[in-house]
Amino acid sequence: MTLLDDYSQTLLSNLQRFQELGDISGAGMIGASCINCLAHLAVLCETLGKIEPTSQMELDTLCDSTLERLGALARDTRME
Repeated sequence: MTLLDDYSQTLLSNLQRFQELGDISGAGMIGASCINCLAHLAVLCETLGKIEPTSQMELDTLCDSTLERLGALARDTRME
């Protein structure tokens, strides 16, 4: 899960960079990948929390952070 979280952070950084450069198609592709990555991470946190209740606090923190980033990204994304 840490690798997936790190990867999502990299995607968010790349997204910002592409937006600054004005590459709309590149930013759209990275944004879609980032949404998928964050959504998978949130589901993974939820599922692992049910399987491994001893680490629930850590998982809840990661899940909350993931959902906040996903929500912010979704607000900035135009859906067709």
